[in-house]
Amino acid sequence: MAEAQIRVPGVEARAGKFPGPSLIPALNAIQERVGWLPREELVALSRDVHRPLYEIEGLISFYPHFRTDPPQQVQLRVCHDLSCWLR
Repeated sequence: MAEAQIRVPGVEARAGKFPGPSLIPALNAIQERVGWLPREELVALSRDVHRPLYEIEGLISFYPHFRTDPPQQVQLRVCHDLSCWLR
């Protein structure tokens, strides 16, 4: 007797089998053009590529280099690495 295959939600995602093209180049293009990723642009992208908005927002939240807020005029960054701290 053949065993029924058990479908686990998210297996396709872990295997990298999302349908359609990658959204990362489109998100990079929007961020380069606008400086950040405004919600209106994300809604338009969602409509254009026929992908749900939650999928795009999940992708944005996974990668730290995507900005969802306008960039500050002045950015101050402090190195917290061991070599900087020892210096």
